[in-house]
Amino acid sequence: MASGYNQLHPIVTKVLKELGVDGSKITQTVGAAVASAGFHSAEGTIDGHGYTSCVDLSWSLASVALKSHLVEAGFAPFFRYPASGWLQAKHIHAIYIGLRDEDGDVRILPGPRQQIIDAYKGLNGLAGHSTYRGDYMFTDDEKAHIKASYASWVPDIATTVIGLDGKQITCYAFFEGDTVRCEVRPLFEHFGVEIVGWQGGQLVCKLDDKVLDLSGADCEIAGGQFTRGNVRQLVEAIGLKIEFEMTGSSATVKLSE
Repeated sequence: MASGYNQLHPIVTKVLKELGVDGSKITQTVGAAVASAGFHSAEGTIDGHGYTSCVDLSWSLASVALKSHLVEAGFAPFFRYPASGWLQAKHIHAIYIGLRDEDGDVRILPGPRQQIIDAYKGLNGLAGHSTYRGDYMFTDDEKAHIKASYASWVPDIATTVIGLDGKQITCYAFFEGDTVRCEVRPLFEHFGVEIVGWQGGQLVCKLDDKVLDLSGADCEIAGGQFTRGNVRQLVEAIGLKIEFEMTGSSATVKLSE
């Protein structure tokens, strides 16, 4: 596990130094700590080493002023302590918005991407996407700033998934390349699907005690907590159909029987 100013993107290094963050206060950059659940995996390569958009800082730096400075500098920071829904060691988990690799491509993983979206929605960036609570909640201005930064940088088109009742299903769908992929759990739980878990490298789910055929959904763990899959194959596995619409920079998937 890298710490200090090791394996940071040069932009993040520059910003943290400008904020006066000592290297001894950077507790994790690229790494695979169990509590980090995969969010610190290397996303891409720059200057001959891997980098991640996520950086963990020592809790000794925690202050409302630091939160504001981090947001202004381009981060979506989450202060992890009991009141925020975090049960592990206290720390500051921050995701930098806007990084590109040495080829100019955006490589952010789905997990950190979902955390950025949670930040501007006032959610906690954890698997349950609950309301972010505690002394370090984002102000409305900070949420607007994070949203604007993300919107000007994000390469994949966010896609709205509309259920049978005409309401949006919050399953964090993105048009990635040529396929719409989403977070499996909120989509399936919306339709009463039981998520059994992973067996033999395959995601096992049941609807009315029948095991679903997810062979074409290309399900994978993203960020350690989130399971993502292809929307079309997930929906077809539960006997529904989809209609895909795209207008300008927005896209919508409508589900039907």
